[in-house]
Amino acid sequence: MPANESRTTPNELARELGHTDGGRTIRTWLRLHHPRPDTDKYQRWALTSAEANDVLEKFQR
Repeated sequence: MPANESRTTPNELARELGHTDGGRTIRTWLRLHHPRPDTDKYQRWALTSAEANDVLEKFQR
C-alpha cells in the first residue's frame, strides 16, 4: 500500500451510507467479493481505496 493511501473500515462506510448495522452488511458483501486471507480472520478490516470504491458503488442509494 502506498504511504499516502488512506484506509477506511466497513463501519465507517456504513455510517457514511446511512446503514445502522455497524457495517455487517458491508462485511458480508466484502467476504464474497473481496475475500481476505485466513490469516486476517478476526482482524480489523482496513479497506483499500479500490475496495472502498467498490462498496460505495454497490451500496450508494
